Amino acid sequence: MTSLILASGGGDSTENMPLGGSLGPLFPANYDVVWSLVCFIVIMLLMWKFVLPRYGKVFQERRDRIEGGMAKAEELQAKAQQTLDEYNQQLAQAHDDATQIREEAREQGRQIVAEMKDKAMAESDRIIASGQQSLDAQRQKAYTDLKNDIGVQATNLAELILREELDDDAKRADTIDAFLASLGDNDTAGVARR
Repeated sequence: MTSLILASGGGDSTENMPLGGSLGPLFPANYDVVWSLVCFIVIMLLMWKFVLPRYGKVFQERRDRIEGGMAKAEELQAKAQQTLDEYNQQLAQAHDDATQIREEAREQGRQIVAEMKDKAMAESDRIIASGQQSLDAQRQKAYTDLKNDIGVQATNLAELILREELDDDAKRADTIDAFLASLGDNDTAGVARR
């Protein structure tokens, strides 16, 4: 450093030195350092006394607000989870109810089908019985009509064969009864053959 001072053109080192005995052009004078240090301490005290408490207060308010927001968010999340659980429970209950309703409907359908089959079978049996009665009545009527017609035809045939008239009602009735009795025996034998 002295070589710099010497190179600057002066041989006397005290002439180039600043006032107050400074260490060089890059270092400030002692009084500048002292006054700068006093200003720095005053500013620090003012900041310590006024700015830092306000900053701490604002910082605490923000922290409380953030923590409150987080607590509120956790509370809302818990409520949302509870609501979701309730919804899932209601959905499961609705599914169970729907399954039960479907099963009840199937059972009712089976009962209705069974009742309809029973009614249809009863109606069918009634129709068959009615038809059987009607058929028996028609058969009996046809048998009676045929018996009477055969009796009359037999009498006419007997008159032709015997060449005499069977005017007597008693003779005619006896002849018809005898013929029908023999015819009844033949019908019974025919039914037995079937």
